[in-house]
Amino acid sequence: MKLRARSLRSGELYELTGLTGAQLGELMRRLWTLRPDTGRGRPWGLSFLDRVLMAVMYLRTNLTERQLAVLFDVSQKPVDGVLHDLVRLLGELVAPAPTDRPELWIVDGTLIPTRATRGLRYARITADR
Repeated sequence: MKLRARSLRSGELYELTGLTGAQLGELMRRLWTLRPDTGRGRPWGLSFLDRVLMAVMYLRTNLTERQLAVLFDVSQKPVDGVLHDLVRLLGELVAPAPTDRPELWIVDGTLIPTRATRGLRYARITADR
């Protein structure tokens, strides 16, 4: 199977990535400004758009590298290279803006031991910000 971004319909693209065609295009444009293909080294077997699609699909669907390799009809090594290269850049793009004030996060479901009058008990903490 050869999965390519240009052959996907808008509904299929949204199911695989959670993005519309325009959103994927904007994401591709922003990634291109961070890491353009300079033409140096061995050329990629996939287009830049297909590599962005692969990275977004990896994050959205939690497919393994082996499964992505089968879908895109490439070996596992280029999949690893694409994910190693683009997932970090995607993280930089969607990172929250730095704030001056520290924030406290409590994870839901965390059991914290508390001392009660009748032995050791656990309190369940709910998510609160």
